[in-house]
Formats: sequence, C-alpha cells, structure tokens
Amino acid sequence: MAHGSLNALPLGWPEGLARRLPLPPWVVGVAAATVLFGSYGLGGAVFAGGSGLVNADGDLFYENVLGRMVLVISVLTGYVLAASRYMVRGALTDFDALRPHLHLHCDAERADTYRRSLEAVDGARARWIGGLCFFLAPAVMASSSGTLAIFLPASWSFGTLWSLAVNGLLFWLVGRTGYLCFQQAWTFRDLAGGLADVDLLEREPFLLIGRRAMRLALFWVGAASLQAFLLANPSFLATMVSTLGLTFLTGATVFAIPVLGAHRTLLAARDAELSRLREGIRTERGVLLSAGAAERLPALLALEARVMQVPVWPFDASMRARTAFFVLLPLGSWIGGALVERLLESALR
Repeated sequence: MAHGSLNALPLGWPEGLARRLPLPPWVVGVAAATVLFGSYGLGGAVFAGGSGLVNADGDLFYENVLGRMVLVISVLTGYVLAASRYMVRGALTDFDALRPHLHLHCDAERADTYRRSLEAVDGARARWIGGLCFFLAPAVMASSSGTLAIFLPASWSFGTLWSLAVNGLLFWLVGRTGYLCFQQAWTFRDLAGGLADVDLLEREPFLLIGRRAMRLALFWVGAASLQAFLLANPSFLATMVSTLGLTFLTGATVFAIPVLGAHRTLLAARDAELSRLREGIRTERGVLLSAGAAERLPALLALEARVMQVPVWPFDASMRARTAFFVLLPLGSWIGGALVERLLESALR
C-alpha cells in the first residue's frame, strides 16, 4: 500500500470495494444507505406482494415502527462505511502534522510502522472481531423482538431475511471499525509519549492529539444519535438503552486512551520543569544578598507561577465546548425524533 494513500481502509469487503471507488466517502455512504433501504421496499414488492415500505394498514414507512427501524439500520450502515474512510484520512493527516514533533522524525522505518497501523487493520484479528459481531446480530434481534422465532427457518419472511443480512453486515462493519478506533487510539497514545523536547508553552501537538481523540469519540456519538431515533418507541427501549450504553462506553474509552497519554506526558514535563525551577530558586535564595541573585529570583518565581498555570489536558476552551455539544447530540436526536413523530401524527390525522 502506498504511504501517501489517504483512501486506505481496513482490508475486506465492502470497505475494500469502497476504497477503490473514485467517490467521496459521503457519496459511498449515502449510496449504500439508499441501496439497502430501497432493497427492502423492492423486496417487499417482489416477494411479499406489496411494498415493503407500506404495512398492512397502509401506513407509510415513517408511520410504523418497522419502517423507521429499516431506515435507521440502512442509514447507520452507510454512516459506518463512510465514517471509517474519514477516520483513516483524518488520522493520517494528523500523524503527518505531528511527525515533526516526534523523536522518530528522522526514523523513516518507525514512521512507516505507525502509518501502517493507522491506515490498515490486522487482517486476522479484524476478521475475528468482525465475525464475532456478525453472529451477535441475531441475538440482539431476538432480544429486541422477545422471541426466538427468528432462529426458525419456517418463520422466515423476506423482512426477517433482510433484517438478518443487513444487521449482520452492520454489526460486522461496526466490529471492524471499532477495532480501527482502538488501534488509532493506542497509536496516538504512544505518539503522545514520543513527543521530543516538550515545550509547555507550545501546546499545538497536544491539542492535535486531543482533537483526534474527539473525532474518534464523535464516530460513536454519531452512531448513538442515529440509534436514538428508535427510543421514541417503547418496544425498543430496553434493547436500545443497552446498545446506547455500550456505544457511549466505547466512545468514552477511545476518547480517554489518547487523552490520558497526552495528559501523562504534559504532567511529567510540567513536574520536571517545576523541579528544575525550584532547584534554581533554592540556589538563588541561598545567595540572595548578591546582586545577581536579587535580579534573577523574581524572574524564576514568575516563571514558576507561569508553569504551574499551564494546562495538563490536551484541550482548549473551544474543544471543551464542542465536547459538551457532542455529548448532548444524542439527546437532541431522541427529542427531535419524538417531536417529528408527533408532528407527522398530527399532520396525517
């Protein structure tokens, strides 16, 4: 794989196919969601004698629980497919920006190793995790429906087969992308520890790591926001609450890994600088009566106060505001989904 490829993705289908398409990631995601959603409607028309987007009572897809579920699953699948491509692009861009600040800036072999870890997932491990998540899909479907009929071929319909296939695909993509998130999180944690000659007054390398952590977490926040549209229906409440809890936990973990790495590096650098300054203060205090010491001591004390005020977390004010917004985004999706449902019911009565 070429070092400069910004379209690199975890190997495998459909990511491998998406990587080779000369299209922006968002176009690939929208196309995937449209194909999946359209296949449900077309399949219902062909195999069930009617449109899959209209139920037996004549309600359109947005008026019934099943239609909304199909829409959310289709959009989620396209979202994960597109987001994984943007995730790799962003990680490579951030690594290139961070590389001049690293000990390995002259070590091309180590730099290439880090780069490969950001642009590709180990095949065997990724397949194992994706396969495990694939087989979790039927269990989650059975839990949400409250019946084991989904495992009985005699009870299968087109809708059941579509749900099994697309949920399996979605879980497989989420498993592989989740593995990519953790791999990138650990890589940037290691890069935070590899920063050369840390300058406490030059925070840009650490802010870059903080932004990368936020973008890793944003993937999971976006997934949670899409899932939250189903919370308006009580029949999905238990399953969706547990799924949202797991999604938030994963997002918080991939956020914390690089952030804590940067925090430890900043804290160690600040402690080392304070130790050096305080040693100088003790030395100058011992010879305070000399003219040279009288001039240097105030400067040392001022510098000590300045160093003590240096933040040891890789954030600034704008990043903290964005973090708060991201956390509240799923709640807004839930409220918005319930509001849209109420408006549609009122308009169609």
